[in-house]
Amino acid sequence: MVAFHMQGDALSWFKWLHHNNLISNWPTFTGALKLRFGPSTYTNHQVELFKLQKITTVTKYQGLFKKLCNYIMGLTSDTILNCFIFGLHPDIHRELAILNPYFISQAIGLSKLIEDKIKDSKEKPTWFQT
Repeated sequence: MVAFHMQGDALSWFKWLHHNNLISNWPTFTGALKLRFGPSTYTNHQVELFKLQKITTVTKYQGLFKKLCNYIMGLTSDTILNCFIFGLHPDIHRELAILNPYFISQAIGLSKLIEDKIKDSKEKPTWFQT
C-alpha cells in the first residue's frame, strides 16, 4: 500500500529497500524513511531559523520559515512571531512593528501587504514619465 502513494525518488528508494529485503516491519520502514528524507540530525534547525533573513519575497521567506519551524519543537508562539518579524527586510520590519501583530498569521499577512505597498511605491505610473 505504501508504494502506491510514492513517486519519484521516494518510489525508487522504496523499491530498492523492498527488493533488498530491508523492510521488515512498520517501525523499520518509518525509521528508514526519516533517515532518508527527514531533516539532518547534524543541523541545528533552531539556529538556522534564528539566522534566517528575507532575501527575496515574503512568500518565499514564509515557506523557508515554516519549513524550519516544522523541525523545531518547544518554541513559544511569541518567539516564533518575533523571529519571523526580525528576519524580514528592515523596511517591512519597521512598518510591521508599528502594526504590532499578535499572531504569526497576522504578521505574515501584514508583511505581504507591506511588501506590495513598498513595491507599488517604487513603480511610477506611466503618466508621470516624460
